[in-house]
Parts: sequence; C-alpha cells; structure tokens
Amino acid sequence: MEEQMQQQQQFRNFKETLFWNDLVGLTDKKVVNKVCKLVSWTPPITHVYKLNSDGSFKEDKCGCGGIVRNWEGKLIIMVFSIQFMGDSSILGETKALFYGFHWCKLNGVSRIQLETDSLMLVACIKDVYKIP
Repeated sequence: MEEQMQQQQQFRNFKETLFWNDLVGLTDKKVVNKVCKLVSWTPPITHVYKLNSDGSFKEDKCGCGGIVRNWEGKLIIMVFSIQFMGDSSILGETKALFYGFHWCKLNGVSRIQLETDSLMLVACIKDVYKIP
C-alpha cells in the first residue's frame, strides 16, 4: 500500500491521455544542446573519382566504411562497411582509407581524390606526424 502511494505521488502530474504535442514537449525538455550542421558532398574535378571514408571505435570494436563516386556524384562505383576488433578510432579511419584505396587500385581506378574527416590521419599521410 505504501509503495502504491509513493508511485501515485511520483506520477501525480502525469496525464493519462497524452497528445503528440505533450510528448514532443517532454522530449524537447530533455535535450540540452541542439547542434545543426549542414553537410554536403563536393564533387571532384572532371574524370576524377572521389573516395569518402570514415572509421569509428567503441569499446573493443572498430568499424569502417567508404564510398567511391565519380565526378558527377550520380554513379556509385563502390560502397563498403566492415566491422572488426580494434582499440582506437584512428585504426578505423586508417583501415577505411586503406580498404577504399586498395579497391580502387585493384579495379583500375587511378585518378582518386581521398576525403576523410580524420585530421590525424591526414597529418600522418602528409608526414606532419610520425606514424606510431
């Protein structure tokens, strides 16, 4: 009986019939910061293919993926997504770029523009940082 009274007191402001606006209002209050960022794809120059790659890491698992498109952006040449065991996000980023670049080489795609969001990987490729 005491437990039931505690529950009633805890939920005394709860409406039995919630409308959509009520639900949206409840969820909006939970969000502290909303960040909106416009992201768009920029095509490479004519007759050049673009490899966009990305990697991720959580606990002991990594993921990587990528896409190769032509200069018009309409033709998808190749898409990949791979999961593997790993210990860092830079490993995911590196494998994503490696797998995509390797596929291009095996398939005769020689004019490639590489794009990644990993500043550390770009710095390693440009020899700004020494690869560990």
